[in-house]
Amino acid sequence: MVLDSPKNKIHKDPLAFALDALADIGDVDLADGQINPASAMRVLPHARRAWAVLANTVMVEAGTRAAQSLALVVRCLVMGGHPVNHEDAHNAVDAANWLLTTMSHSDNEASSTLLFEARGTAQRVLAPSGVAGTATLEKAAADLLAAAETRQQNNDPIAIARTYLEIAEVFSTYAADERGPIVERAVTFAQQAASSLTPSVDPVAFARCQLLLSGLLLNHPEMDPHEFAPAALRLADEALAVVDATATPYIVARAMLARAHALAITETSGAAQATEQAAALLDKAGLSSEAHRVRHNRSSQ
Repeated sequence: MVLDSPKNKIHKDPLAFALDALADIGDVDLADGQINPASAMRVLPHARRAWAVLANTVMVEAGTRAAQSLALVVRCLVMGGHPVNHEDAHNAVDAANWLLTTMSHSDNEASSTLLFEARGTAQRVLAPSGVAGTATLEKAAADLLAAAETRQQNNDPIAIARTYLEIAEVFSTYAADERGPIVERAVTFAQQAASSLTPSVDPVAFARCQLLLSGLLLNHPEMDPHEFAPAALRLADEALAVVDATATPYIVARAMLARAHALAITETSGAAQATEQAAALLDKAGLSSEAHRVRHNRSSQ
């Protein structure tokens, strides 16, 4: 949803509305993609407003600022473990597409890499569940693998690890008849990411790695979940130990769900409590429909 600026109304003066939004974004440095989550959340509603008017505009300078703000802020939020809605993800894909079409890749390789990551992460958010999402996930994987190749050439281990984590998230989501090889690729990328994204470097990314690996242990088509449930539980607990429910309620909710899954498999007490804690955190993160689904699934078991 695009909200009116307090200064100008979009239906009366769309350009003034968009320029107000760009002014409200301020001097946030988007060049390296390392926007802190608080700044990203502040910028996001203004970027929405600006892109609503300037999408595919002939005003290249203003359009570039609007598109960069939206695409890179969504990238930051997804990679930082924050939920992003489908409308913002869809608009981020459009913004990245426009920038990648209008800018010269050879002149600004770093920006292109960030945009491939932005488009790839947003496409993962957009992918429908099940087989229907395969085509979208393939596009996401292609973008992120291209970004990883550039990162490798620039020899930046932490940036490479962050991209590997996003690739692992994509591969872990595939729903194919022969999932084994894809799951193995997800495990490999997640393990490589976790080796560099330690708790002291990036606790949220580390937690995401552990949660991915926990889920992959229990959903691997060639593994017995009962055998690996204790290891999955340990990984979920390692994630919980480094993240905070106030700063990242969505990641903590995922960790509680991972605990609940492992506890349910081992028929250990505590699964229901962990599920309810996860649902409460999802409510806190503004994901009431997801919280309802979690509670419904638990009650139907």
